Amino acid sequence: MVEQKALDEKLEQLRHEYERLLPRKLMKIKEAWQDLRTIPLEESNLKLLYRLVHSLAGSGRTFGFSLLSEVAREVEGLLVEAEEKGLPITEELSRRIENRLQALGQSVQHKDPHVEPINLAKLQLQQDPIGSHARLFLMSNDAIFSQRLRAQLNYFDFDISLFPDTNSLLAACNEEHGPAAVIWDLGNSDLGQSPAPTVKIGNRTVPSIVLIPRGPDAGQWLQAIQAGAAACFAKPLNMGRFIEKLHEMVSPRQEEPYRLFIVDDDKVLSSHIATIMEKAGMVVQVQNEPNKALQPLYRFRPDLILMDLHMPQCSGLDLARVIRQHEEFVSTPIVYLSSDTQINKRLEALDLGADDFLIKPIPYRYLYFSLSSRMRRARALRRYIECDSLTGLANHTSLWQQMSRALAKAAGNEQNLSFALLNIDHFHDINEDHGHAAGDRVLRSLALLLQRRIRTFGRIGRYGGEEFAIVIPNQSERATFEIIEQIREDFSEIVHDLDLHAFHTTLSAGIASFPRFKSARQISKAAEIALITAKKTGRNKTLIAPRNLDELKEQWPEKSAREEEAAGTSFLSQHGEISLTSDDSANFTPFSLSADDDTFSFDSVAVPLDEHHQIVENPDPKQPTPKTPPMRNGEGDPIRVVVVDDEREIREMIATTLSELGYDAVACADGDAGYDACMEHKPHVLITDLLLFPGIHGFELCSLVRQSPELKDTRILVMTGVYKSYRYRLEAQEAGVDIFMEKPLNMEQLLGNVKQLATHQATPHGR
Repeated sequence: MVEQKALDEKLEQLRHEYERLLPRKLMKIKEAWQDLRTIPLEESNLKLLYRLVHSLAGSGRTFGFSLLSEVAREVEGLLVEAEEKGLPITEELSRRIENRLQALGQSVQHKDPHVEPINLAKLQLQQDPIGSHARLFLMSNDAIFSQRLRAQLNYFDFDISLFPDTNSLLAACNEEHGPAAVIWDLGNSDLGQSPAPTVKIGNRTVPSIVLIPRGPDAGQWLQAIQAGAAACFAKPLNMGRFIEKLHEMVSPRQEEPYRLFIVDDDKVLSSHIATIMEKAGMVVQVQNEPNKALQPLYRFRPDLILMDLHMPQCSGLDLARVIRQHEEFVSTPIVYLSSDTQINKRLEALDLGADDFLIKPIPYRYLYFSLSSRMRRARALRRYIECDSLTGLANHTSLWQQMSRALAKAAGNEQNLSFALLNIDHFHDINEDHGHAAGDRVLRSLALLLQRRIRTFGRIGRYGGEEFAIVIPNQSERATFEIIEQIREDFSEIVHDLDLHAFHTTLSAGIASFPRFKSARQISKAAEIALITAKKTGRNKTLIAPRNLDELKEQWPEKSAREEEAAGTSFLSQHGEISLTSDDSANFTPFSLSADDDTFSFDSVAVPLDEHHQIVENPDPKQPTPKTPPMRNGEGDPIRVVVVDDEREIREMIATTLSELGYDAVACADGDAGYDACMEHKPHVLITDLLLFPGIHGFELCSLVRQSPELKDTRILVMTGVYKSYRYRLEAQEAGVDIFMEKPLNMEQLLGNVKQLATHQATPHGR
């Protein structure tokens, strides 16, 4: 109620503002018409007049001036006719336009007696929030089956109550906290051949699942579906499919609010749309200057772009062409909202990649559902790209993008971050003994278990094969260890494929954390070594990477690769690299690891575990941690690097990695701060993005550095995900840039370039 009142007040303010600005808009139309009469062959005057009239045609009805919209639309039609016939405008057509413009001026005196209110309740999709511990009711008089099913569901955090008959279940439904779903066992109940009754709590119909004895007769299945059952399962149950269906029914996907980017030069109308969509639950950003839309677009990352067709400086068609040139927005839906009814314009817009063309004025309920349905489909497509097809979890690339963002945030907020790798034991044997379909079922069961345990506070992904990864922000190693241990224990009790061939399996896990490990590569490797050790020392255990990783490697028994593969432990991941993607996150592909791999040395790691998996504190916590020796150039000076990027995650990622390797690195959030840091620290290398906001942009920063005598020896590396064309490379060279790198960045290549620049091994590009 409060939200509705606030919306009504805001819309009323916008209506008054629109009415206040009307005389000014009509004066501009009159001046544009006079200019066209004075210079009759000037096409730009006709376009300006059309755009001004077009704005009134599309907005008048929205703010209570329906007659104004109708007359403006008539003028629009006359101007289109003038454009088709060519300039100059004939005397007869000129008189008709003059007549309608006079009527347009008079129409502002006629306000609608009533403006249709915006009902907020009709715009918001209602979903009952259901927590992870969903309450279920089961009606069955088979006590053994009921207890067995409850035990399995408890492992997945379902809270299930058992009832021996229909009446006791229905009576319990009237209590304060009713069930999220009801399970009816028709094979062992007092229902007999009768369909399961429909359960209602208030206005909500409780979804039901019906369990039916296996047999050739489809009568009970048909009765159950006709009675409103959400799903039917034959007994004996396929437990994996059954639990997946339950999860789907009672735990709907938790979506982030839709993100809408509006481009329209009409400030009042765009604010009107934004206000309604924000109250309906969307996150909205408005851009009233279309020629400056690209940079805010990169920052906002919308689910959909809503724009007008006719705007000054840059039309909607031109802006769509620009947006579609950028890979990041190739699949972002673009919807035009315009009063233009010309079929050719609409076809041209669709041909340029627009997803829809909506005509002003438009009912806002229709606008909301039209936009939200397209955003929902766009997100579904994105999930298809970013998620593993079997488990529905984040795929490898998406997981490591999330990992990098979480790591940068943890570093910026001085918080902990834990990373766990889980691997199913003897998975090769499961596929061999029970078939690959059973192996897939085990993978899906573990994925579902992780989702129900972790999804509210962590990020989960399928690392590859039978291996899963978990990123838990702001969580200590001790707390993460307890969470993973509980998951490991419960997973070992889960029955896989109750239908005739039931079996159990186990998993092993390794944990590493920030800040003891500073980079994604170090965290991943430490967790993987801990996982390897758990595998090699008996499986079905959780280990935290110790202070000295060699202590774990010493526990590895001598065994040939052939024997390991036969034992089902050949799970090590493939070699890869870190790269920074265009959305300022890291994409990390794990690297190969073997028993004699000593490529990295870790002096400060997590506390060790004893043989009973208990955390053992460092006996000498005051012992200082050895630091990486500073990197020095050819003259023996510590190498100083200034990193400038307005995206915090990317600048901190680069600066942290450089500092870890021994560089004296300083991170700056904008071009002005970057220049000040250069003047203060006299860096050997400047790393800067070209697209900086606010303050001076990257090209200006490079030019200032080159013009300063004190910075004559500073080498410059620029990186960009936007300015990639050859013209910008030339401009960078003219600004004195030494190395030009495109995003997504190859982190190892970046580090190599920094080393080359710092030791004066790179060929200057700009000098």
